[in-house]
Amino acid sequence: MTLSQSYSALSRKLYALRGRLSLWLLPASVAALLVTTPFRIADGWILLAVCALLLGSGFALRVRSTAVMLYRTRLRASGNPPAMPFPTEGIYARMRYPLYAGNFLIWSGIVLYTGTDWFVIGATALYAACYLTILGREERLMLGKYGADYRARCREVPALWPSRRSRGGAAVPVSATVSAVRREFRLLAGAVLVLLLLGIVKFRVVYLTWGIPFYWLVATGTALALFLAGWLLRRRRRGKVAAECVVRQSPEEK
Repeated sequence: MTLSQSYSALSRKLYALRGRLSLWLLPASVAALLVTTPFRIADGWILLAVCALLLGSGFALRVRSTAVMLYRTRLRASGNPPAMPFPTEGIYARMRYPLYAGNFLIWSGIVLYTGTDWFVIGATALYAACYLTILGREERLMLGKYGADYRARCREVPALWPSRRSRGGAAVPVSATVSAVRREFRLLAGAVLVLLLLGIVKFRVVYLTWGIPFYWLVATGTALALFLAGWLLRRRRRGKVAAECVVRQSPEEK
């Protein structure tokens, strides 16, 4: 297998696993904290505020991206228009991959909160390399799907950074944004839960005690309850959709 073939195979594997890359984040972060000398671990409210800002910014980008996708899905369902170009509505008028950018911001906020310099640098470099490989695969797929239309968007709009010079696209209905918030709520609760769990581990490593502040435990319990509630609601919603699809099937399809 040539180097180009090996790279193509790697990009396909990473693209298929793109939704699972963050699963190793919590165990890797905990391991980094446990092997790091306590006085080398950065901590404090300023660091927490910066990490929370990264999480919030990433969540906002994901919501705006998901809202556009939901809006376009509704347009396709209505049959108008029958063929749709590369997205230019909402946030997509300023950047091509807001969902990927949002994921990276959320991921960066969690990694940064470990406060271990070597882990932050190493994990960020590894994650960036994986993401660039995934984006390369995404670009090839978009070129195959949209062709010249996508090439034109590449000249006009950056991939991962919002452009101020780009003109605003079509507005996204508020109902699509509300639906996007509901859909992304579980991810936000999960990210906050991971951040709070890392805070518990950091407190133990830095102060050598399990006397975790009560407000932190309450916040962790609340985040866990919200995450589980979002997970159950999502399963219930998927069950309803599956049941509706079965009901709509014709006798021949059954």
